[in-house]
Amino acid sequence: MHLPPRDLHRLDEGEAAIDLEQTPAEVVFLSFSDSELRLLAALREQRGGDGASLRCASIARLKHPFSVDLYFEKVVSHARLVVARLLGGKDYWPYGVEELARLARAKNFALALVPGDGIEDPRLAAASTLQPESCARIWAYFDRGGPENLAGFLDYADALNAHCKPNSMPQKTLPTTANYSKSAKYIR
Repeated sequence: MHLPPRDLHRLDEGEAAIDLEQTPAEVVFLSFSDSELRLLAALREQRGGDGASLRCASIARLKHPFSVDLYFEKVVSHARLVVARLLGGKDYWPYGVEELARLARAKNFALALVPGDGIEDPRLAAASTLQPESCARIWAYFDRGGPENLAGFLDYADALNAHCKPNSMPQKTLPTTANYSKSAKYIR
């Protein structure tokens, strides 16, 4: 019996290194979803100076290992909370996941690696430094989507940074299709 070869690709193949040119922030959010990044940045901007500072970055732009290293050194290493939402689990961004886990333990920041879809990946949970309940809650905010839930995530992130108990729980709303403008201060 002949088995056809499997075509395996990873995110870090064939891309040039880039610098996202972001400054450090207390909370860093990484995702493949541009609409999620734009919505979160817009919600944070609406709050003005209230709450933790935020940087959002597309994992799709952090393909090259040098891009990952540079971003982690300039931005992530100064954060207090880092959340990465990964489509395809650890296998799609193995270097980023491994470096985030290593850096979180070395720099002592809170790390939540959550699926970007409905498929649980125990390797993401193992690499995270936040308690499983906190990671599940963060996953629920993004999995349920919509402005209310992402605003709830921002409240939760503020509470985690202040080490107090947050009140807002994820809502059961559907994602919105509203068009949110890109804010250079929060997202690249």
